[in-house]
Amino acid sequence: MPVGDHHRVDLRVEWGKADRTTRWDGRLTVHGGRLVLPSHVGSEVTDMNEHTVEWRHVTHSFGEPYGSQRGGVEVSVCGPGDAQLSIDCAGRTVRIGLADLAERLAAGPFVPDGRAADGAGVLALQPAVGALLGLGVREVDVCLCDESSGPAFYYARVFQVDGELAWSS
Repeated sequence: MPVGDHHRVDLRVEWGKADRTTRWDGRLTVHGGRLVLPSHVGSEVTDMNEHTVEWRHVTHSFGEPYGSQRGGVEVSVCGPGDAQLSIDCAGRTVRIGLADLAERLAAGPFVPDGRAADGAGVLALQPAVGALLGLGVREVDVCLCDESSGPAFYYARVFQVDGELAWSS
């Protein structure tokens, strides 16, 4: 959301859909802006400061009907429209300005390089829809409208106060 010439972009860097086991280690760096530092982060995150978040993650493919795993890191980036983001993940590099990213995400997910032809999976940038949405609460209501025409699988990932994780699908 822009405030004057400044923007706040709630972003999910998501990876997956690989036909084989794939390592998605990566880093997002903000130049000319900063990351909002949450008090809790996902287990994928190995380091985070005001300008960089680093992660380690591996996905596997389970075949049909389940397909491939996905993973992701959610962050909030703040800064002027000319701030730059650099994302390096699984041998891919994306560089984009904060104002351009905000505009692209307003239209939905952004897949900078498409699906790799060799089945190596997809790196996508999406609007964040639940990043630590209910920290400190026992119940969260989230509205989701899926307009796709095929079957879909959804899951909720919960970060417990003791650091453990829980999933529901």
